[in-house]
Amino acid sequence: MSAAQNVAPRSVLDGKYALLREIGSGASGTVYEAEHVVVGKYVAIKVMNPGAFADPAYRDHFVTEARAAARIAHANVVDIHDLGLTPEGVPYLVMELLRGETLEDIIETRGALPPSYACELMLQVLAGLSAAHVQGFLHCDLKPANVMVTHPRPDRPHVKVLDFGIARRMLEADGSTAKGSGGTPMFMAPEQARGESVDARSDIYSACAMLYAMLAGGDPFAGNAAGAVRRVAATRVSMRNFRYLSGLQRLQEGAGWDVVEKRIGGFDQQEKPVARCQRETRHVKRRMVRHRQST
Repeated sequence: MSAAQNVAPRSVLDGKYALLREIGSGASGTVYEAEHVVVGKYVAIKVMNPGAFADPAYRDHFVTEARAAARIAHANVVDIHDLGLTPEGVPYLVMELLRGETLEDIIETRGALPPSYACELMLQVLAGLSAAHVQGFLHCDLKPANVMVTHPRPDRPHVKVLDFGIARRMLEADGSTAKGSGGTPMFMAPEQARGESVDARSDIYSACAMLYAMLAGGDPFAGNAAGAVRRVAATRVSMRNFRYLSGLQRLQEGAGWDVVEKRIGGFDQQEKPVARCQRETRHVKRRMVRHRQST
């Protein structure tokens, strides 16, 4: 049963959030535009799918983790204002309401993006990831649908990474590393697909796969999601084996390979992989600007 079947538009949560309309849904829940009935502020509310929270212990754990994730205060991470439970005991998150397009919509509408624009978006995604990693959180479901692009100025896109409310800690309570689960097959790291330990590098893989999708204008793997999981889990994937080589070749003289290959090849966790990837992406963007100015 979906969250939409449990919570109807125009209902009021906790006597303060009036649900106005559904604006999106996915595997983890349904998102509504809502209005705070006291202050009149418009917000986005994500009501989680009830099937995942039949166990009260899991629900309580989710609420605790979501409260901690709400402390990731960064310009490139969506703000979580509040959280609570529906009358049926299903958790919901109250977030800032964004007016823009998801990266998934942008790619579907425009196809392959100009490399300099793709790099600008990626740098902002990485900045949000870095803030989360500093707080000890992994995203573990980074994909184009979880990136919102707004345009506060016509010449300046602004990225917000969504769904950190369902992120997980890098370390469990017993000190062990987090295990891979969930995620989106086309964009998850090999270790996550295999259910092994995940860390900051797993998010970097997903970010690199997203950069690939921006440059290629399509998913990194051909076929269905199940096939993608099998291919990712079976090998240490090289971006050179991905579906659309021509999209990546648009980066001058292959400079963009550093952005993806250094993650896939692996480097030590102590090297701060987000910072490394940011540096490589800035390098590629500078090359694109210089190339455009010289032509």
